[in-house]
Amino acid sequence: MHTIKKTLILVLCLCFLAPAQEARAQDVEKVQAIFILNFTKYIQWPATSGEMTIGVFGNSRVLLELNSLAAKKADLKVNIIKIASESEIASCDVIFIPEEQYRNLSTIESAVNGNAVLIVTETEMPIQESKGGIGFYMENNKLKFVINRSHIEDKNMKVSNNLLGLAKVI
Repeated sequence: MHTIKKTLILVLCLCFLAPAQEARAQDVEKVQAIFILNFTKYIQWPATSGEMTIGVFGNSRVLLELNSLAAKKADLKVNIIKIASESEIASCDVIFIPEEQYRNLSTIESAVNGNAVLIVTETEMPIQESKGGIGFYMENNKLKFVINRSHIEDKNMKVSNNLLGLAKVI
């Protein structure tokens, strides 16, 4: 019964996102932010304090969109930060890496050091190279995502079958 309820909630969320997926270029960051927040609901971390920390590495409009969405949801237990230094990486549960920061992927992965940190990238290219957990891509003018399941599970996180059903899984 609990699985049916989760599935229904996910389907309803995605139905409301469907019009947003037909996003114009300037709306892509907002849709990415919505997806990132929803990823936290469908991935199980080995241990959390109840509040998730989502970090955005470098400058990206996704940071502004995440802050805006989090401010509107009083029940959402999430802390949004801009990662300004390598030392802040370890405090994150999720890290979003914009394409212009891909040169720092090796540094970020070293700082994560196998901890349960979900790395989300702006495009799917790093995911194809096993350098992250989830990456976005456009297909038929719709924002979609690819999941590197083994990369996530190697960090002792569990991905919901509901989320896997919506993604391209590698």
